[in-house]
Amino acid sequence: MHEPAQRPQFWRYGKLAVGWLMLAGGAVTAPLPLPIGQAVAVVGGCLVLSESRWARRLVKRARVRYPGADRYIARHKPRLPAFVRRPLDRTEPPARFRHAARAAK
Repeated sequence: MHEPAQRPQFWRYGKLAVGWLMLAGGAVTAPLPLPIGQAVAVVGGCLVLSESRWARRLVKRARVRYPGADRYIARHKPRLPAFVRRPLDRTEPPARFRHAARAAK
């Protein structure tokens, strides 16, 4: 997958700022009775993953380290909307790490 054409840096930093704010706001409102906090956190996380290499590396490492979470993501990914699926595709761990993590169990 190739990187999109160069965009202005303020657009990238704006998406990162909005993503982090939505992620934090979703985490704060997650315990409320309505499940709106989880949805806001997911959208914010997708914004951050789409613009931050650091966040993609972190999620990729977590998916290798916690194979149960990786299986959960892989199982539900086909039913997710495209704006959630694309950033998750970019955090897909290589197959050799998936087999190594399963063999270590």
